[in-house]
Parts: sequence; C-alpha cells; structure tokens
Amino acid sequence: MTDIQAQGITIAMDDFGSGYASFPHLLKYPFDKVKIDRSLLLDASSRKGEEVYRLVAQLGQIAHCKIVAEGIETQEQFDFIKTCGVDLVQGYYFAKPMPLERLSRS
Repeated sequence: MTDIQAQGITIAMDDFGSGYASFPHLLKYPFDKVKIDRSLLLDASSRKGEEVYRLVAQLGQIAHCKIVAEGIETQEQFDFIKTCGVDLVQGYYFAKPMPLERLSRS
C-alpha cells in the first residue's frame, strides 16, 4: 500500500464501523481516509447513537486519518456531523451521483 501512496494515490477504508472494516485493520494498514458507514449516521438519532458516531470518528482521528462522513441527506444530519470532527462529507444533501461531464460544469 505504501508503494501506491508514494505515487500520490490516497487509500480509504470504506464502511468503517460496520462489517469487515474494523479498528485493528485501521491500525495495521496505512489508510489516508476513513469513510464512516452511513448506517452509523442513521443510528445517531438517539443520544447513545450520537456518542457511538463520535467515538468512531475519534478512532479514525487516533489513526491519523481524514474522516469522511457518508450518507448525509438532511440539514439536521449535517449540523450533527459538524460537531464530530469530520474532515469531509458526502451524501444526497449536497448532490446526487452525476456524470463526470456534469460535475465539471458545476
């Protein structure tokens, strides 16, 4: 992975907080970014869920990775994310998937 990074390519761990994307993998491999799974944002509607989301973001920070929040669809979710130390955001709230040609005109 470090050979790839030496060429200027960044590597992201996707779906962190669910499935196979685990904290030990985050420590073992030199990821540049951690993308927090959308399901954790959906669970953040409760106090406990908010705390879990913040903890997952902190785990990525401990590993010195940029944190990407996936699946933001509402202003309320975006407001919450801004309190979590997240570096980058993505989701339908900002834009839906589009062809490259349209992106370059935006």
